[in-house]
Amino acid sequence: MIINTHNASWFLHPDLQVQIKISQCPRGISNRSCVQSVAVRAGQDVFVVDSQTFTIEYTLCNDGVLNRKVQRHGSSFYKVSIEVFLGA
Repeated sequence: MIINTHNASWFLHPDLQVQIKISQCPRGISNRSCVQSVAVRAGQDVFVVDSQTFTIEYTLCNDGVLNRKVQRHGSSFYKVSIEVFLGA
């Protein structure tokens, strides 16, 4: 069985980046893609959730931009709230 994996990256601001890794869903869920991992970088902080390696952690936390921005909701849902000012 070949598992197709795709990566996507969004630069929402020079100091804000979101990356996701998408792969084929587990057996029983045919013709679907599932998010395998998500990484959020804000400044010099990086928060990662990876369902394959069961990683849920800050892999880098140098300037505290993501402090109090990551909230856990239940056992498998995390919310990252970041305000970005795009003023003139």
